[in-house]
Amino acid sequence: MADIYPGGEDQSVGDERWIADADAAGWVALTKDERITRYPHEQAALAASRLRVFGIGNQHLTGPEMASYYVANIHRILLRSAKPGPFVDVVLRSGVERRWPRTKPGHASP
Repeated sequence: MADIYPGGEDQSVGDERWIADADAAGWVALTKDERITRYPHEQAALAASRLRVFGIGNQHLTGPEMASYYVANIHRILLRSAKPGPFVDVVLRSGVERRWPRTKPGHASP
């Protein structure tokens, strides 16, 4: 984020802003914070976008551990990122699960 928001701005940029900026750029977002789906204003920003987000579900991992989760799941991430957003998927040690939007009972997650 420091490359996109230099001069320390990366530490203060709001989730709504980076969601909109990443969406406008057509990026797939990788984040260490999958909790962006917990707050209504962030859900609204996601819903207004086509952003595809992959977040780590364990906030207590080191940087190298987080990277290993992404590497272990790169094939799943690439397949899912080819699908339209918006969505937030959680990257686990041995899999990827849909976090948002939640699917209705009886409907399969992509």
